[in-house]
Amino acid sequence: MKIGICFFMESNLGGAATQADDLVTAARRLGHKACLLRFATSPRSKNLWQYDKKKMPTHKLCFNGSGLKIESQRLLTNQNNAEQVIEYLNTFDLLIYVGGCPHITRDFEAQDFNDCYKHLYTDVNCNKVMFFTDPFWQNLYPYAKDVIDNMNLVYAFAEAYRRMVVDSGLHNDVRVCNFGVVDVADRAKKLTTRRSKNTILWPHQWRSWKNPETLLKVAPLLRNGVHAYSNGIEYHKLRRDQRKVFNTAVKYDHIKDESLNPEGKVTIFGVVEREGILDDMSTCRWMLDLTGMSGRTGKPINKFVGNYQCVNIECMMLGCVNFKYENTVEPYSQIPIDCVIPMPLITEPKELAQFINRNSGPSRYSEIAERAQKWSLDKFDPEKVFQQCFITPFE
Repeated sequence: MKIGICFFMESNLGGAATQADDLVTAARRLGHKACLLRFATSPRSKNLWQYDKKKMPTHKLCFNGSGLKIESQRLLTNQNNAEQVIEYLNTFDLLIYVGGCPHITRDFEAQDFNDCYKHLYTDVNCNKVMFFTDPFWQNLYPYAKDVIDNMNLVYAFAEAYRRMVVDSGLHNDVRVCNFGVVDVADRAKKLTTRRSKNTILWPHQWRSWKNPETLLKVAPLLRNGVHAYSNGIEYHKLRRDQRKVFNTAVKYDHIKDESLNPEGKVTIFGVVEREGILDDMSTCRWMLDLTGMSGRTGKPINKFVGNYQCVNIECMMLGCVNFKYENTVEPYSQIPIDCVIPMPLITEPKELAQFINRNSGPSRYSEIAERAQKWSLDKFDPEKVFQQCFITPFE
């Protein structure tokens, strides 16, 4: 098969970019021709693809000072060359639309979508799949509602994302696609021995719904140190508005190259090369995921009930045991309750820290790590899942 992975996102790439890149890799490993398809509306855009039907556009996933970035050739698509775009896309057997459609921005309106992008869905005759990698479709790409009926299949990465699509009335028949991360699965399968350190990993982007403020309030009460990665708007807000909390929790901030508190428990590494964080996943015993509760109200957030992300599966594969709120695992998601340490639905720092400290001993780790690794490598094996979801239905 000839497979195109359509990817429209321009910023905050994170897991969606990893998934798009991995879909290309998995397809190629299974012997199919595959490429990433990105689009541009201006003839002055850089790296424009020349619509050579005998070749496929190229891309690479890389890191810069602000995080994940995709460098790629682009397909020019506008009102003047719509026929040429459709003719080229019809040379594919399957198109997978990761995310849904272009993000809504101040400079992107419904007319722009109708003029430049809608025909990429409605006028293409090959098989088409839409794959949702987050629960924010209504805010980020609401134009999905105009084109989703043109899809052969619709998938979501997690039950929480599936529920958002179904409950909103966007689409009724949405399946969960357990697609794993190719390079992490490869690394995990080669991992014969594991050097474990009793450290807690916090590998998330600094966004309010991932509760970085709760992390900073809990950290001084923890027995073990915390390695925190990435940055983002909440990092800057907390550093500015919660300075006392920030300085108490943080031992060293590599983003600002500052030593703050010798007794602090959190070391902030910021954005690093992928190998660096995978090394930490392969050695830290614990990963703390605070998604599912509101740090501001102390109540569950319905949107994130049953939520998990690529990073949860990555850590499982590499032997780093997840602390996850109990409303994000069985029966709310498919993650087995005995493959994580389910936390009670609390955000009060002292109570939460006491629970984490009680459950972060070596014996508790050994009880869960091997079971979680086996489950995740079987359930989220990228090539097996790609075959099941994207090849078998269309053979």
